[in-house]
Amino acid sequence: MHRKGYSLHTFCVVHDLTYYTYRILKKAGLAPRTFRIGNKEFVTEESAAAWRRMMDGKPDIEEAHHD
Repeated sequence: MHRKGYSLHTFCVVHDLTYYTYRILKKAGLAPRTFRIGNKEFVTEESAAAWRRMMDGKPDIEEAHHD
């Protein structure tokens, strides 16, 4: 079966992000688009792919946050 998306937790694990880093990205408007089902947040594969393209070449967000 082909994956159509990720739970937010799985997205963070797959993309080597801590939840803290995800929140920094979200606050900065740099997180992928998400949707909710009940109290769970999800990222579609299309949103994840668009986010990877957008983030390609950007400086490390954790390093930039600590400056």
